[in-house]
Amino acid sequence: MSWEPVERWPGEAGGEGAFRSGAEPALASRDAPLAWERVTLFWFSTPELPLERVARRAVLTSSYVYVQRFDGRRERVRRDQLRGFRREGGRLIVGVREGEDLVLPLRAKCEVQARLLAQLGSQADAKWTGWRRVEVAVAGAVIAAAAAGVMLRPTSLADVMTHWGLGLYTSEVCLRVYVGVAACVVLLFCLLWLPMRARVDALGVEVRRGLIPWLPFFLPAEQVDGVRVVEVRGNTKHHRNVLMGYAVELVFEPAIRLASLRRASSLRLRTHRNVHMAIAPRAEAELLRKLLRIPSSS
Repeated sequence: MSWEPVERWPGEAGGEGAFRSGAEPALASRDAPLAWERVTLFWFSTPELPLERVARRAVLTSSYVYVQRFDGRRERVRRDQLRGFRREGGRLIVGVREGEDLVLPLRAKCEVQARLLAQLGSQADAKWTGWRRVEVAVAGAVIAAAAAGVMLRPTSLADVMTHWGLGLYTSEVCLRVYVGVAACVVLLFCLLWLPMRARVDALGVEVRRGLIPWLPFFLPAEQVDGVRVVEVRGNTKHHRNVLMGYAVELVFEPAIRLASLRRASSLRLRTHRNVHMAIAPRAEAELLRKLLRIPSSS
């Protein structure tokens, strides 16, 4: 783990051995968040980065970043273990290799923040975003909503209960309700799960499900083993195994469960259809390798 506990704050007297902090002078520091900053941190907190683990105070030295978290723990991480940043929801999220990311509330004037951004460089904020299955989800949602409206609108709950009480479970009224409820389930599936938005940056891969991306899944960059371009083949009316395009995928080893109900050794980010040359997919794969700092040979 990159983070290590500390007993003393930089500048405080005392401390021994590896935990002695007073020997290294502080270059910059920041105080506790204001009330509105706490509200922002709470609102945008996630299971991976809960409010209790956000840095309440921070001190920057030449070699380390010291933080005191909301849960009271004092820890430090070497500055050479930082690997990019992301601005999101009023927060600055700094990636840490083999450790928990550092979260700070964004501030217009903060020397700690300015020094960290200067160290990481402007390219560390670059990102790639892409959607999958949006057209299918929209079409499915429209069809399901129309079916639910047609089936459920002329049906009253009293009629359904009357038919159930008489044991007429397969009557026309009941069948319309069954079909309408099934259409509502399909509608929810299309709105909340089927489409997928992926974002790749120096911190890692974030996948969100739904047309309104509400359900996040995150994978650190060090857990991505490679990026590959694969052929997409299919059948037409007159031919079989025809080249339909190329797909860009992330590779994991071993297989993991990321925004899926089953484990997989790869995640398809985008499919370039009706493309018979792999120039654009390979350029996109190279961009992803640079963001994740994966060698081009992967």
